[in-house]
Amino acid sequence: MLGRAGLLDEYYNRSLESLEHFRYPERFIRGSKNVFFSFIPEAFLNRIVECNATISDSSLKRRRMRYAIRHSRLKDLRDYHATFMLHHGLLREEIDLIQGRVDKSMFMRHYFSPAIEDLKNRTLKAVDQIQKALN
Repeated sequence: MLGRAGLLDEYYNRSLESLEHFRYPERFIRGSKNVFFSFIPEAFLNRIVECNATISDSSLKRRRMRYAIRHSRLKDLRDYHATFMLHHGLLREEIDLIQGRVDKSMFMRHYFSPAIEDLKNRTLKAVDQIQKALN
């Protein structure tokens, strides 16, 4: 939506290659998971923005079958992502931060610090490995 409306720059921090969900708290800040930001390579984000397709339940099911993915519950995907990131150099606390299992004060302490650049680099390196595995 924001991409088509020309508002993506309000949401995407190009220097950190991060979607800043905290700018839209009514959508992303909830009682259970507080996802404040997501690292995403700009090239991948551009592919998503340019995509006009809608994904139906049946097309998602066919795609899962093609790639031999049995489960698609969000919990299963979060677990897979956390395990993958752990095996690719992120600490449990950092995974909790990017998966929204920290409170606002912890987010503020980490996101707006120089260490976020290192976390971004390590996260995007692991994301690159996920993309290679999917291609």
